Amino acid sequence: MSSAGFEPLDSETLRFPVVCASCGRESLFNALRSEITRALTTRGPIRLSSPCCDNEGWFASEIETEQIRQYADLPPGQFAV
Repeated sequence: MSSAGFEPLDSETLRFPVVCASCGRESLFNALRSEITRALTTRGPIRLSSPCCDNEGWFASEIETEQIRQYADLPPGQFAV
């Protein structure tokens, strides 16, 4: 079931809130679950962006990374942050 302007996410997509590092506005960020899992597993950076600031992006902080791990529903301790 979908409504106008809404696209259902599949299990491969992860959606979580981000706060723009430039202006402080909150928006939803979509990412592939596999890319997030890989970044958490390898301790790689997670690049975030927000539509409000025209393609300016930032790398997730430690706090943001932990919140992303929780949104991804990954067990604590399994993936280093």
